[in-house]
Amino acid sequence: MNRFSICLFVVALLLSACETEPQLMNPDADPTMFVFACLDLNSGKHQVRVRQAIQEEGDVRVSAQNPELILPLEPIRVSLIIRNNQSSDTLYFDPLVYPKEEGAFSSEQNIIHELEFQIQPGYEISLLVEGLISGYKCTARAPYMKPPVFTYPRNWYQWTVQEYRFTNIDEPFHVSITSMGPVCKLLTEIKYLDVLKNGDTIYQKAVFAGNPYFPFSGTYNKVFELSYLFNIFNAVIPDNPEVKYRKFYRFHFKAWKGSGALAEYLHFGQRHTDNRKLYFSNINGGYGLFYSCCYGEINDIAPLW
Repeated sequence: MNRFSICLFVVALLLSACETEPQLMNPDADPTMFVFACLDLNSGKHQVRVRQAIQEEGDVRVSAQNPELILPLEPIRVSLIIRNNQSSDTLYFDPLVYPKEEGAFSSEQNIIHELEFQIQPGYEISLLVEGLISGYKCTARAPYMKPPVFTYPRNWYQWTVQEYRFTNIDEPFHVSITSMGPVCKLLTEIKYLDVLKNGDTIYQKAVFAGNPYFPFSGTYNKVFELSYLFNIFNAVIPDNPEVKYRKFYRFHFKAWKGSGALAEYLHFGQRHTDNRKLYFSNINGGYGLFYSCCYGEINDIAPLW
């Protein structure tokens, strides 16, 4: 997965309730910009995508294929302002060009502004996008969040494989997570071995992403009953007539957590089935979405069948 994985991965997973990102519309003649920004509080790699509002009539999706219509009309500067009671610092993003990528970019060249900086607790975080000719500005805020914590199972010793029985009907395997919300999503990575009819063996892996969850208490518990496991296997592992049998040997779990703006966007999208959900914005002076995210994980869970 390339370095664009932050926005691509999180948006693809957490925004899976929405068919498309907000449409590029410009109801006024002002140089309104669309800003899509994500703070990854685990890796410290933060990304911002800026588009100019499309001002011509017609099919927005067709117009969006033309990079001349979606790039800002003037040079821009993107910065992150972090402050606490003692200090304030301004950090500047670097523009990088990414190639065409399915599910992320329709154009051959795409500009993403990136910043690598590990944000510490106790800071207020603000985003600023400026037009260097017109003086146009749009701003947004996102919070610092503590990552989710797995309370069961737990990594008692790093790099240690832990064995759990997955076939206990009376007490099925489960995960318990704290520090969740406002919106979260649990990813289950399955590592398995395909033993083919000709005797060959192939190591495989698949990832299952559950639906977005909005915890009220900040805790999340998920029971992995056998029927639920089989549904996961059917959803992400393709049939292969050449496979004699499969052996599932590792599970990894990752809990993603998104900030309030992301939760509001998803709630808004679920309340309406028409395109009203596509106009949600928390960008002051523009349109778009600015949110923070983080994750906790537990690795190397070995199932006992």
